[in-house]
Amino acid sequence: MTTEISLVRSAPGELAAHWRSEVQAHLHPHENVLAALEVDLDARLHYVKGLVLVTSQRVLSRGGGASGWQEWTYSAGLSLQHHDHA
Repeated sequence: MTTEISLVRSAPGELAAHWRSEVQAHLHPHENVLAALEVDLDARLHYVKGLVLVTSQRVLSRGGGASGWQEWTYSAGLSLQHHDHA
């Protein structure tokens, strides 16, 4: 099942307090956060808080136990898909 997800306007000020300063420090000049999703599972399905951001320039991801951000800059041929595994 594939679900279309509409982006909700968000800003670092609307993020949970513990993410705000880290997100602000990592954004490029003139980059805007378009959507944010706080997740609670890591890649090994352990309960760890993480964050996924969709910005005007890229997609950013940070797992709770990760030492840094992963990022994917928008480019031709790049796509984002959502699948429900339930």
